[in-house]
Amino acid sequence: MKIQSCILACAVLTVLSFGTKAQETFTIGNSTLYATDLVTDSQIPWEILWGGDDMLWCSERKGRVLRIDPATGEYTTVLDLNVTFNGNGEPGLLGMVQHPDFPTDPRVWVVYCDGQFSVSEHLSVFEWDGTALVNEEELLTLPGAQIHNGSRLMWLPDNTMLMTTGDAGETDNSQDLESLNGKILRLNPDGTVPADNPWPDSYVYTWGNRNPQGLPQSMDRTPMMSSTSSRPAGITDGPTCRAPAIRLPRMPFAPNGMSWSRSPPGPHALRSTDWSTTRMTPFQNCRAKS
Repeated sequence: MKIQSCILACAVLTVLSFGTKAQETFTIGNSTLYATDLVTDSQIPWEILWGGDDMLWCSERKGRVLRIDPATGEYTTVLDLNVTFNGNGEPGLLGMVQHPDFPTDPRVWVVYCDGQFSVSEHLSVFEWDGTALVNEEELLTLPGAQIHNGSRLMWLPDNTMLMTTGDAGETDNSQDLESLNGKILRLNPDGTVPADNPWPDSYVYTWGNRNPQGLPQSMDRTPMMSSTSSRPAGITDGPTCRAPAIRLPRMPFAPNGMSWSRSPPGPHALRSTDWSTTRMTPFQNCRAKS
């Protein structure tokens, strides 16, 4: 699978040299985007971050974390884990975040699934030693499954972390406050429960989720969550929200990654419009615009 690098022509943030690589051009309104293949042999990339070291970091569902030079596409494998079914299917190496002060603080958090018949999902923190991710410390373990493992990670302004979890294929988990599945969890960087969580001594921050996989923040830092589903799907906002802020009854519709746009303001989600096509969809006034 290819990883593409896009440059917004009208706003130069970083000057990258792509040599003689072929570029694709996309026009969106008054903006022009140039895309070029940066890495062509990645195995099911799941998370991609622009690191505090000005390198691209990519988790692959098959178990690797790649550290990619954004100018050349050259990369090194900095972590290689044994994951469920070797990443074939939904479980594997999934979400990843760096410490906000990376690399001054060299910690990197990842979520991965292991076990072949009894699947477990782990949130672990590693240290970057300049060459590899080492010294794993496991912070949280919960039941995993062949489907619906969630696993997106995001920092909040108060230095706590959100982690999405899927219902592991058991729909009752989402409504069970004793289960960590089908939730958005909030935790401290060391894996402890924040004292001001909605339920005392509980990681649970929101509940009733099916398989949340998109987790950006709006411009005012309000958390937004997109829930991936082949059934009627929705996007919810805030820790006290019970019903989706945006509901999308059309099938099939499987929103996955999600980001927030400044102009026009609002969330944008990756979605499957059929079982072979993926689109980026903006949402305005709680309606999807194709």
